[in-house]
Amino acid sequence: LERDFHGARIGWLGDLGGHLPTEPGVLDTCEQALAHFRSVGCAVESVVPAFDLEQLWSAWVDLRSFSVAGANAALYRDPTTYALLKPEAVWEIEHGMRLTALQLYDAARVRSAWYQALRGLFAQFDFLVLPAAQVFPFDAALDWPHAVGGRAMDTYHRWMQAVVPATMAGMPALAAPAGFGPTGLPAGLQIIGPVLAGALALAMPALALAQNYPDRPVKLIVPFAPGGATDILGRLLATALGERLGQPVVVENKPGAGGTLPAQALQGAPADGYTVAQIPLGFSANLAASATMMLLAR
Repeated sequence: LERDFHGARIGWLGDLGGHLPTEPGVLDTCEQALAHFRSVGCAVESVVPAFDLEQLWSAWVDLRSFSVAGANAALYRDPTTYALLKPEAVWEIEHGMRLTALQLYDAARVRSAWYQALRGLFAQFDFLVLPAAQVFPFDAALDWPHAVGGRAMDTYHRWMQAVVPATMAGMPALAAPAGFGPTGLPAGLQIIGPVLAGALALAMPALALAQNYPDRPVKLIVPFAPGGATDILGRLLATALGERLGQPVVVENKPGAGGTLPAQALQGAPADGYTVAQIPLGFSANLAASATMMLLAR
């Protein structure tokens, strides 16, 4: 909260030069929110990474399918549980089973190249920003958006492609409110930082809209049991965040249910900034391809 953001350099990725299909109104809502960065002295500049983004997407799909197939092959092979699998899960597992070692090697090579590309951008910018999602909230009865911005989605997760840049780089991302679109539905900004402490610092002005925030301890919900790598990371975050806020940050472990328990706890908490959930990006939309973390605040 004490950081002076005057002169901080923000790279606005937008829709990645037209590569990301977005629902009408999402980009406008997010671009209007960039005014908040400028109001605290940040310099905002549009930028498009010099990278084959379709190649990046394909590499992510392969790595994800490899992970999903490995974790769920037993369910696929058992006729009883196979009958319970959604078509999308069957597609994912079968795709992962067909992958060769060379295809996985190539996907890992692309991922490494993308990491280096973002490292290069962070020599020019302090933070990178793009929409947190490509669509506004939609009816829960819809399985997934089959078209976005007039473009048909070729897979069941293409509509969440916005999470891929941070995930494939293994860099910290934080989702922050951007505002409300023309129909009154909310949109968010995704803030990517080269170091986690920097991303948290950028998020703090949004939480500090209320005067004297925080005036009591903040709760950090961790989606795994104590003792594991994610729990250790959460406790390191709690310590660093507590020092920055000047208030204790208390870790509460909520393991199980595929990461939905912390999301449910966050949804049920008052929207006052005193509850934060540490959720792997994959848990946020069941799109895991790495252990990249997203911090969601309410």
